[in-house]
Amino acid sequence: MNRQQGLMLSLAEWVAKALPGVWSVTPFPEDWGRAGAYLNEEQSKAILIIGESQNTADRNKNMLNVRGEYPKRKSGEQIQSITHQIKVSGNKTGSQIAADIERRLLPRYLLQLERELAALSRYEACLFG
Repeated sequence: MNRQQGLMLSLAEWVAKALPGVWSVTPFPEDWGRAGAYLNEEQSKAILIIGESQNTADRNKNMLNVRGEYPKRKSGEQIQSITHQIKVSGNKTGSQIAADIERRLLPRYLLQLERELAALSRYEACLFG
């Protein structure tokens, strides 16, 4: 694990501790070539991704992307193309980033996640009985 990935993983762990609920942290695969982590919350199936921006201007400003992911169908197909995301400063503490996530991302993301999980359940019930 490189230094940048180690720093991102540590930050993600601090964010996970500060978010409501129980979140686990998994680093991005090393072959992705950029630092980041998945934050998974088992109760709601929420998956957040926190990672350095791919945009050079954002990276120079130490900005991070945080986005909500949606589950995939059994076929592996993504069920939702709309991605809720925010940018936060990498200079903030884990608690400050968690507060931004709670205030700016989770309300919209969790509402859409609930809808998508219900739609997925109906879809898979039709296909798989």
